Amino acid sequence: MNNNWKPLIGYDGLYSANEDGSIRSDEKVISYITNGKKINRKLPMRILKPYSDKDGYLQVGLSKGGLSKTQIAHRLIFAAFNGFLPLEVNHIDGNKKNNRPINLEESDRIRNAKHAKDNNFYVTAEKHKNSKLTNLQVSEIVNRLVYSSVSINKISKDYPCSNTIISHINTGKAWRTVTKSLVHDFPIRRRK
Repeated sequence: MNNNWKPLIGYDGLYSANEDGSIRSDEKVISYITNGKKINRKLPMRILKPYSDKDGYLQVGLSKGGLSKTQIAHRLIFAAFNGFLPLEVNHIDGNKKNNRPINLEESDRIRNAKHAKDNNFYVTAEKHKNSKLTNLQVSEIVNRLVYSSVSINKISKDYPCSNTIISHINTGKAWRTVTKSLVHDFPIRRRK
Protein backbone atom coordinates (compact mmCIF):
# COMPACT_ATOMS: atom_id res chain seq x y z
CA MET A 1 0.00 0.00 0.00
CA ASN A 2 1.16 3.46 -0.95
CA ASN A 3 1.80 6.05 1.79
CA ASN A 4 0.32 9.01 -0.09
CA TRP A 5 -2.73 9.75 2.09
CA LYS A 6 -4.84 12.90 1.67
CA PRO A 7 -7.40 14.06 4.28
CA LEU A 8 -11.04 13.78 3.24
CA ILE A 9 -12.66 17.19 2.78
CA GLY A 10 -14.94 17.84 5.73
CA TYR A 11 -13.32 15.04 7.74
CA ASP A 12 -9.82 16.47 8.38
CA GLY A 13 -8.00 14.51 11.08
CA LEU A 14 -10.66 11.80 11.01
CA TYR A 15 -10.41 10.07 7.62
CA SER A 16 -7.98 9.97 4.69
CA ALA A 17 -7.92 8.62 1.13
CA ASN A 18 -5.06 6.80 -0.58
CA GLU A 19 -3.84 6.73 -4.21
CA ASP A 20 -4.84 3.06 -4.33
CA GLY A 21 -8.51 4.05 -3.82
CA SER A 22 -8.81 3.02 -0.19
CA ILE A 23 -10.12 5.12 2.72
CA ARG A 24 -8.91 4.88 6.28
CA SER A 25 -9.97 6.04 9.69
CA ASP A 26 -7.04 8.09 11.00
CA GLU A 27 -5.44 7.46 14.39
CA LYS A 28 -7.15 9.59 16.98
CA VAL A 29 -7.83 10.03 20.67
CA ILE A 30 -11.43 10.11 21.85
CA SER A 31 -12.50 11.42 25.24
CA TYR A 32 -15.51 10.38 27.24
CA ILE A 33 -16.65 10.41 30.86
CA THR A 34 -17.41 7.23 32.78
CA ASN A 35 -18.44 7.30 36.46
CA GLY A 36 -17.46 10.98 36.66
CA LYS A 37 -13.97 10.20 35.38
CA LYS A 38 -12.59 11.50 32.07
CA ILE A 39 -11.16 8.73 29.91
CA ASN A 40 -8.93 9.27 26.87
CA ARG A 41 -8.86 6.33 24.50
CA LYS A 42 -6.47 6.03 21.56
CA LEU A 43 -8.02 4.54 18.41
CA PRO A 44 -5.55 3.14 15.88
CA MET A 45 -5.63 3.86 12.16
CA ARG A 46 -7.63 1.28 10.19
CA ILE A 47 -8.59 0.77 6.56
CA LEU A 48 -12.36 1.01 6.11
CA LYS A 49 -14.13 -1.87 4.43
CA PRO A 50 -16.35 -0.47 1.66
CA TYR A 51 -19.56 -2.11 0.53
CA SER A 52 -21.56 -1.79 -2.69
CA ASP A 53 -24.77 0.18 -3.05
CA LYS A 54 -27.62 -1.02 -5.30
CA ASP A 55 -25.90 0.45 -8.37
CA GLY A 56 -22.50 -1.13 -7.65
CA TYR A 57 -20.72 1.97 -6.32
CA LEU A 58 -18.54 1.51 -3.22
CA GLN A 59 -19.68 3.29 -0.05
CA VAL A 60 -18.19 3.79 3.40
CA GLY A 61 -19.71 4.77 6.73
CA LEU A 62 -18.13 7.87 8.28
CA SER A 63 -18.73 9.47 11.69
CA LYS A 64 -18.16 13.04 12.79
CA GLY A 65 -19.39 14.75 15.94
CA GLY A 66 -21.44 11.74 16.96
CA LEU A 67 -23.29 11.57 13.63
CA SER A 68 -22.78 8.72 11.17
CA LYS A 69 -23.27 9.11 7.44
CA THR A 70 -22.87 6.79 4.46
CA GLN A 71 -20.79 8.37 1.69
CA ILE A 72 -19.97 7.27 -1.86
CA ALA A 73 -16.25 6.46 -1.84
CA HIS A 74 -15.21 7.66 -5.32
CA ARG A 75 -16.62 11.15 -4.67
CA LEU A 76 -14.71 11.42 -1.38
CA ILE A 77 -11.48 10.25 -3.02
CA PHE A 78 -11.83 12.63 -5.99
CA ALA A 79 -12.41 15.59 -3.64
CA ALA A 80 -9.46 14.63 -1.39
CA PHE A 81 -7.01 14.54 -4.32
CA ASN A 82 -8.42 17.48 -6.32
CA GLY A 83 -9.55 19.87 -3.58
CA PHE A 84 -13.13 20.22 -4.84
CA LEU A 85 -16.21 18.11 -5.55
CA PRO A 86 -17.80 18.49 -8.99
CA LEU A 87 -21.44 17.72 -9.81
CA GLU A 88 -20.48 14.26 -11.03
CA VAL A 89 -17.37 12.09 -10.88
CA ASN A 90 -16.79 9.64 -13.74
CA HIS A 91 -14.91 6.32 -13.61
CA ILE A 92 -12.75 6.50 -16.74
CA ASP A 93 -12.45 2.72 -17.15
CA GLY A 94 -16.13 2.12 -16.28
CA ASN A 95 -15.20 -0.05 -13.29
CA LYS A 96 -17.22 1.27 -10.32
CA LYS A 97 -14.87 -0.48 -7.90
CA ASN A 98 -11.70 1.18 -9.27
CA ASN A 99 -11.57 4.32 -7.12
CA ARG A 100 -7.93 5.25 -7.74
CA PRO A 101 -7.70 9.03 -8.28
CA ILE A 102 -6.04 8.49 -11.66
CA ASN A 103 -9.24 6.69 -12.79
CA LEU A 104 -11.60 9.46 -11.66
CA GLU A 105 -12.47 12.60 -13.60
CA GLU A 106 -14.72 15.61 -13.23
CA SER A 107 -17.90 15.24 -15.25
CA ASP A 108 -21.54 16.19 -15.51
CA ARG A 109 -24.65 14.08 -16.11
CA ILE A 110 -24.59 14.43 -19.91
CA ARG A 111 -20.86 13.71 -20.34
CA ASN A 112 -21.06 10.81 -17.88
CA ALA A 113 -23.94 9.21 -19.81
CA LYS A 114 -22.19 9.81 -23.17
CA HIS A 115 -18.99 8.22 -21.83
CA ALA A 116 -20.93 5.15 -20.67
CA LYS A 117 -22.74 4.86 -24.02
CA ASP A 118 -19.61 5.39 -26.13
CA ASN A 119 -17.74 2.70 -24.17
CA ASN A 120 -20.61 0.19 -23.96
CA PHE A 121 -20.75 0.37 -20.15
CA TYR A 122 -24.56 0.20 -20.02
CA VAL A 123 -25.96 -3.19 -19.11
CA THR A 124 -28.74 -3.96 -21.57
CA ALA A 125 -31.01 -6.73 -22.78
CA GLU A 126 -30.96 -10.06 -20.95
CA LYS A 127 -27.87 -9.08 -18.92
CA HIS A 128 -29.83 -6.37 -17.10
CA LYS A 129 -30.72 -7.38 -13.54
CA ASN A 130 -34.45 -6.60 -14.05
CA SER A 131 -34.79 -8.37 -17.39
CA LYS A 132 -37.67 -10.82 -17.62
CA LEU A 133 -36.98 -11.86 -21.21
CA THR A 134 -34.03 -13.48 -22.94
CA ASN A 135 -32.61 -12.34 -26.27
CA LEU A 136 -34.07 -15.50 -27.85
CA GLN A 137 -37.55 -14.71 -26.50
CA VAL A 138 -37.32 -11.17 -27.92
CA SER A 139 -36.33 -12.62 -31.31
CA GLU A 140 -39.39 -14.90 -31.14
CA ILE A 141 -41.61 -11.93 -30.26
CA VAL A 142 -40.24 -9.95 -33.22
CA ASN A 143 -40.92 -12.89 -35.54
CA ARG A 144 -44.49 -13.11 -34.27
CA LEU A 145 -44.96 -9.38 -34.75
CA VAL A 146 -43.61 -9.56 -38.31
CA TYR A 147 -45.08 -12.85 -39.57
CA SER A 148 -48.34 -13.43 -37.68
CA SER A 149 -51.50 -11.51 -37.00
CA VAL A 150 -51.60 -12.48 -33.31
CA SER A 151 -52.39 -9.47 -31.11
CA ILE A 152 -49.86 -7.83 -28.81
CA ASN A 153 -52.15 -8.78 -25.91
CA LYS A 154 -52.02 -12.48 -26.91
CA ILE A 155 -48.24 -12.40 -27.40
CA SER A 156 -47.75 -10.88 -23.93
CA LYS A 157 -49.67 -13.78 -22.36
CA ASP A 158 -47.12 -16.22 -23.80
CA TYR A 159 -44.15 -14.45 -22.19
CA PRO A 160 -43.34 -13.19 -18.68
CA CYS A 161 -43.99 -9.54 -19.55
CA SER A 162 -46.73 -6.98 -20.06
CA ASN A 163 -48.48 -5.63 -23.17
CA THR A 164 -46.42 -2.48 -22.68
CA ILE A 165 -43.11 -4.33 -23.08
CA ILE A 166 -44.35 -6.04 -26.27
CA SER A 167 -45.53 -2.66 -27.54
CA HIS A 168 -42.13 -1.12 -26.71
CA ILE A 169 -40.37 -3.95 -28.56
CA ASN A 170 -42.70 -3.22 -31.50
CA THR A 171 -41.85 0.50 -31.53
CA GLY A 172 -38.14 0.10 -30.77
CA LYS A 173 -38.34 1.73 -27.32
CA ALA A 174 -37.21 -1.48 -25.60
CA TRP A 175 -34.75 -4.22 -26.51
CA ARG A 176 -33.38 -2.20 -29.40
CA THR A 177 -29.94 -3.80 -28.97
CA VAL A 178 -31.56 -7.11 -29.95
CA THR A 179 -34.20 -5.93 -32.42
CA LYS A 180 -31.95 -3.62 -34.49
CA SER A 181 -30.27 -6.65 -36.07
CA LEU A 182 -33.66 -8.25 -36.87
CA VAL A 183 -35.69 -5.37 -38.30
CA HIS A 184 -34.90 -2.01 -39.83
CA ASP A 185 -38.16 -0.12 -39.50
CA PHE A 186 -40.17 0.68 -36.41
CA PRO A 187 -42.90 0.10 -35.60
CA ILE A 188 -42.54 -3.53 -36.64
CA ARG A 189 -46.30 -3.92 -36.94
CA ARG A 190 -48.39 -0.90 -37.80
CA ARG A 191 -51.79 -0.35 -36.25
CA LYS A 192 -54.69 -0.87 -38.58
